[in-house]
Amino acid sequence: MAKKNPAPAGAGSPPELADVPFEKALDELEHIVDDLEGGTLSLEDALGRFERGIQLSRHLEKQLREAEARVQRLVGGDTESPILAPFKEGEPIEEPMPDDDGDEDDDGGRLPF
Repeated sequence: MAKKNPAPAGAGSPPELADVPFEKALDELEHIVDDLEGGTLSLEDALGRFERGIQLSRHLEKQLREAEARVQRLVGGDTESPILAPFKEGEPIEEPMPDDDGDEDDDGGRLPF
């Protein structure tokens, strides 16, 4: 039985993962984790699932880095350095109130976030 040659350590996502959407890859990774935590797989099957899980994890991490870069470009607006603010879990999202008084904004026209 021929064995697969493992991908080099610095290799990106395998070609079959290149077009897999984030949500589908995450769902598959969650199933792999469930299978591995179940403890019913043979050693060889567990190693194969673990290898696939690592590939999916790297693919997901790459997609998250790309999404973060897009958000930074969008939030940065016209400036070279993006305006970044830490997100606190559970913090309510403040919706901007319409300015009906006709006065200039108190914040100098800057976005509230």
